Amino acid sequence: MMSLFEGRKVGLALGVGGARGAAHLGVMRALNRHGIKIHCVAGSSSGSIFGAIVAAGCVDRAEEYFKTLSRWKAWRMMFELRLPLGGGLITGKHIDKMLRDIVPYTRFDELKMPFAAVVTDLYSGDEVVLRDGDLLSAVKASYSVPGLFTPVLRDGRWIVDGGLVNAIPVAACRDMGADIVIGVDVNLGKNFARHKQQPTEKSPSFAQVFVRVCKIIEKKWTQNVLLTDRPEILIQPSVGNIISSRIRHINFAIRAGEVAAERALREYAGIPLVDA
Repeated sequence: MMSLFEGRKVGLALGVGGARGAAHLGVMRALNRHGIKIHCVAGSSSGSIFGAIVAAGCVDRAEEYFKTLSRWKAWRMMFELRLPLGGGLITGKHIDKMLRDIVPYTRFDELKMPFAAVVTDLYSGDEVVLRDGDLLSAVKASYSVPGLFTPVLRDGRWIVDGGLVNAIPVAACRDMGADIVIGVDVNLGKNFARHKQQPTEKSPSFAQVFVRVCKIIEKKWTQNVLLTDRPEILIQPSVGNIISSRIRHINFAIRAGEVAAERALREYAGIPLVDA
């Protein structure tokens, strides 16, 4: 399988999806097992968190971190006891600490491979691709869902979740020189249809409305990317039963990513599909 990639730069585009994004770590398991070297990585929203981990060479470290993550720490990542000031309910300080615990670098130029974090300019609505300077603020902005997390001020712009403009940053990988892009989609996998929530007579809560809106945006923008800039290899882990904010489901997501990557790589190489 390695011969298919020899002499070609491989980019990894990691898509949006909250806790489902942990499947990206499983994808790296499969890529490493086949000796496929990644030249560059780009991430959008939660994909930027895992993209920074991949670019730092800290995949194994991240897996160990999540295996030992307590329910209390998982809960704290998404909930903070504070007044909703500064444009969001959550500052993201606990997610920032998680990333600092896993990744020992603070700047893009310290990473082991080129990395891009996709964000959205809150006022212009433009896509912005960050590739230098402070790493943590770039990742923080990329996952900062408007209304939930506070926006980030960087270089005179207020920037927020990259998933609003680009659900799978394939183009960012191509701009960094990738000849082959492996895209990971954690929103449109085969088992998502089985987990559609049906409406009830009871009015949905604010949280339910917010989650549904996020899912609609993620789905529509993912479909748009796959129509306009489809990656050469598309990996779609079966993580439709994972709610975006449930970090405790992370080990299942990792395994799902590994299985899906194995299948996609075998299909790309023309090898008969077997269960991974």
